[in-house]
Amino acid sequence: MSVDITTLSLLTDIVTRAVFEQVVKNRSIQLRELIKKLDPVLERDVALTTLKKLKDACLIAEKSSSLTDWNPYYVTADGLEASRKIRHLMD
Repeated sequence: MSVDITTLSLLTDIVTRAVFEQVVKNRSIQLRELIKKLDPVLERDVALTTLKKLKDACLIAEKSSSLTDWNPYYVTADGLEASRKIRHLMD
């Protein structure tokens, strides 16, 4: 997979990049943990919107649970590859 322009433009947003990096760093993270780690930058609504964008781009995935705040979000293989390539481009 090459890093396409859509992925690049998505990850140039500071908040989106911070959320993505936390998911990659942790490999899997619950919404409540993500908000706590990025507090005060990240509000719940912004977090959910950002996570949806990353899911739509297939960079992360979500495993559903009965409580939204407990849903684990995890990095996909495409997300790991994009992370490596983005890191390489930024170096």
